[in-house]
Amino acid sequence: WCCESLSTLDLSDNMLKDHVGGSLMQAPLLSVGGKRRRISLSQSYVHAGSVGSRKSLRTAVGCLYQVLLRGNPLAKLPAWVLELPNLGVLDIRGTRLTRLPKELANCSELLTLRLDLDRFTYPQKRVLEAGVSGIRDHLYRELYHTVPYYHMGLVVLGECSADKTDLINCLQDQSNVKAARKPGPSAQKTPFRASNFTLKGARHEVVFHVTDFAGEEVFLNINPWFRTGRAVYFALWNVKKGQQGLIKKLPQWLFSIRSRSSSAPIVLIGTHCEDCSKDDLQRLEEMIRLLIDKSALPKENV
Repeated sequence: WCCESLSTLDLSDNMLKDHVGGSLMQAPLLSVGGKRRRISLSQSYVHAGSVGSRKSLRTAVGCLYQVLLRGNPLAKLPAWVLELPNLGVLDIRGTRLTRLPKELANCSELLTLRLDLDRFTYPQKRVLEAGVSGIRDHLYRELYHTVPYYHMGLVVLGECSADKTDLINCLQDQSNVKAARKPGPSAQKTPFRASNFTLKGARHEVVFHVTDFAGEEVFLNINPWFRTGRAVYFALWNVKKGQQGLIKKLPQWLFSIRSRSSSAPIVLIGTHCEDCSKDDLQRLEEMIRLLIDKSALPKENV
């Protein structure tokens, strides 16, 4: 059978057990159309032997978004569920499950997980109460033996030090935390200056380590040695300098950044836009896209 558009599969209140095999409910589903979006077999007494292998299910229902398994005597989550690429809703209430598999962390599209909190022994109840995002984060760390690292590098490039300072101050104001400025010489005399600020999220604080690179010509050959691939890059450009200023700086910035990282996010920021007309800004935007498209460098995350 094949249901390419199937988004909801309701198998609740049946007799599904572990160690399933065979073809996926072959007899009752042979007649359904390929464009069927919902199949409900609730209280149909589907038994374990009629639920299919993970390979057959994955290839048949790649668009499956919602799986309802509540009320079945399952002690282990079926492996095929964990391999559904678009799984967004999973209902496992009323089952015999006491542990969530670590592989559930790979279900990146999962938004809703319905379960009985008091029945589960793993993960801990405080993790389950954190919601789907907290559960996936915990399982991901357990599965891949990782630890959370709430620090991010932020590299600022540009010619005008005043514009870069205004941008950094704006970000610091949004953090609601007093920025810790490292003492040192002024930006005009050094290749870069460093600072950091903290953003408070719903569950964690993220520390941004800012490196403000000088835009003077004398530092152009020095700056690349201090750059890293594990950062977000802000490239500031004064739109009042027009297309010639853009053509002069943009390819240089892209080459400099991509020489250190092929995938680091790059944010191009035009300053003083209030001094230009909408038509001029539109032409400059088209020029930026053209320069990026014609560049032989990786274009991802720009």
